[in-house]
Amino acid sequence: MMRKGNGETARIRGSRRASRRVRSGGYALVVVIWGLGVITLLIVSFMTTARLRLQAANNVTGAAQADQIAEAAINIEILSLAKEKQGTSQPPVQATGALPTPKGPPQRIIHAGEPKFCLLGGAAVALATEDEGGKVDLNGANQALIKAMLVGFGLGMNDADSAANAIIAFRTPPGGSPNGQNSDGLVGSKAKQGLFQTIFELDQVDGLEPSLVRDLFPFVSVHGRRPRVDSETAPPALFAALIGAKPEDVQALRAAPFPNNLDRSDPRFPTAFKQNGDSGVFLIHAESRLQMGQTSVREAIVDFNGDNGALFAIRETRRGSARFLEQLRVAQQLGGVASDCSAGL
Repeated sequence: MMRKGNGETARIRGSRRASRRVRSGGYALVVVIWGLGVITLLIVSFMTTARLRLQAANNVTGAAQADQIAEAAINIEILSLAKEKQGTSQPPVQATGALPTPKGPPQRIIHAGEPKFCLLGGAAVALATEDEGGKVDLNGANQALIKAMLVGFGLGMNDADSAANAIIAFRTPPGGSPNGQNSDGLVGSKAKQGLFQTIFELDQVDGLEPSLVRDLFPFVSVHGRRPRVDSETAPPALFAALIGAKPEDVQALRAAPFPNNLDRSDPRFPTAFKQNGDSGVFLIHAESRLQMGQTSVREAIVDFNGDNGALFAIRETRRGSARFLEQLRVAQQLGGVASDCSAGL
């Protein structure tokens, strides 16, 4: 057996050492690449987190700004209503030296919830004012009116009768009249022991489906102080329901109340349910939308009947359901909102 020479052995050993150095270098390169990948991932993660936090902060700030703009729009509308109630919206008498012509009674302005669109603080705003006298008052309406509303909205006669009875019973204290009956002769099984304080108490009435309760919110009031409905300011769907319009027509007006071709003097509106005239109590609905897309919907119920000598009192404030945000979005894209919300004050 021949032995390898010293030179050959050295060459082999050198080759092995070189191979180990190459492998070590390869491992080091892998470690460096892996480390760079981890560092890159951490940087990307940090930047993503920072961007999300910044976006969240912008959303919170934008939502707060949209809220403030909606509330400011409500305050502007309150001032407009106050001017209307004081008669200052009439043209002033010119100073000609002659005796001023006596003013006639101020012409009534109808507030039936038709929206107006304007700009405020860089946001597009939709404002809709509704006279609460045009709605069915849960505290004042009798069983027949409540039932007629429910039938007009599509409930069967028996279901409408039961639901109307439940609403009457809920607001009537037990023992308020002989045999626990209220003034309509209805027996109440679960009563609140007092009047409705907000329309949202409807969800506490026994036997009313949640879907029905949600459907009723835009058409009922607890602040109107009236047993009947103002046919001139009734929400379009409620007016259609009470005149016996086709169910599909009522539903169409619920989905898109304005514009419409309703005849407010329609003789089909039951005389027993009609009480026209300004109630002095208004729901102001305001929606705001910023250019970045943040939105807010606020509502206030304002009473101008002069309790305790005050010009007005705010009976309720709340968040509302969106009605006009799509119109605001389209108007912003097309540049269709031009007037200032405070114009005319």
